[in-house]
Amino acid sequence: FTKADIRRSMLLYAVTDRTWLDGRDLADVVEQSILGGVTMVQLREKDMDPEAFFEEAKRIQAVCRRHGVPFLIDDDVDLAARVGADGVHVGQHDMEAGLVRSKVGEGMLLGACFAANLISLYLFYEMVSLLSMPLVLHSLTREAVAAALKYLFYSVGGAFLALFGLFVLSRYCTTLTFTPGGTLDLAALPGKENLVRAAAFCSILGFGVKAGLFPLHAWLPTAHPVAPAPASAVLSGIITKIGVIASIRMIYCITGTQLLAGSWVQQTLLVLSLISVFMGSMMALRETVFKKRLAYSTVSQVSYVLTGVFLMNEQALTGGLLHVVFHASIKVCLFLTAGSIIYHTGKTNVTDYRGLGKQMPLTLWCFTFASLALVGIPPFSGFVSKWYLAAGALGSGLGAFMWVIPAVLLIS
Repeated sequence: FTKADIRRSMLLYAVTDRTWLDGRDLADVVEQSILGGVTMVQLREKDMDPEAFFEEAKRIQAVCRRHGVPFLIDDDVDLAARVGADGVHVGQHDMEAGLVRSKVGEGMLLGACFAANLISLYLFYEMVSLLSMPLVLHSLTREAVAAALKYLFYSVGGAFLALFGLFVLSRYCTTLTFTPGGTLDLAALPGKENLVRAAAFCSILGFGVKAGLFPLHAWLPTAHPVAPAPASAVLSGIITKIGVIASIRMIYCITGTQLLAGSWVQQTLLVLSLISVFMGSMMALRETVFKKRLAYSTVSQVSYVLTGVFLMNEQALTGGLLHVVFHASIKVCLFLTAGSIIYHTGKTNVTDYRGLGKQMPLTLWCFTFASLALVGIPPFSGFVSKWYLAAGALGSGLGAFMWVIPAVLLIS
């Protein structure tokens, strides 16, 4: 609806306020107002818990439908989708604030990608965390607030780990400017190799929070179900890749692969990434909440990328970087189609989607093709990146990892 539509209508701004209602039933008030000439109803929550407000919104929507009157929800996109409202009213101030946040957030993402040194990368990484939190917080429900705080705590915890590594590495690097092959001071390194490896491990693990690396992955399946579908698409497709970029910078441009290749750091990181791949796939298989299933899939798929990075050879890294691009486009498509399905059906559980292909065939075809690409079925894009990952693992010379990694890729 445009502003002109609202101006031309006789709008009832209904609020679940006990003082305003004075003991009256809000649905009855709405119906009487419609009979008195109201041509549009807008509902706002006040002093009511989310589930009670959801039930009240359904009652009022039924009244509006019975009389053919448009029904709007105030500022809550997710609730409007669940109820099946005709629209959402977003204030001009909220729209402008959201636009500013999105543009600044985009700037921070680009800053992290183009950062020339470790300190700049760290600062941009922190800013991405702070500016992306409102994406999870958007609906302001109790669940959204809890999920946003969990996302923030995990991000800050990861940042502290990365900061520890930054402090230690600043002592043993000639410069923190990113340089192919690394910047370790070979004169200061003898006898301190394990300390530098531990610092690098802490930094990579800390940056891995954004990428959903086990055991710091739990924010992803909590944040996605409460975030709006477009926000989930950005979180999964784009923001998780900041952790990948930071890990690449740390391994290939600060410490260099010579110090880490074949060490306990490489082996531990590969074990963690393989656990993430396998566990994410299995949890997605068991999960019935639609967007939560896609979130577990993200844990698995981004860990494919990390596995390629941690193998530290050309073929595997090529596969990992290809999968960065492929996964971003595929997962954005999946989350947007999921949002479309949830909006039109009002249902979030996959067990309720029986017969959906007949109702939304085009949407389901988009979802199917994107899913096949994500699985890696030829000739879709995912097959190409996973082929490189498997070839890189087989040629890595890392003993059991040569066979375990391709096996996990196939099973998952």
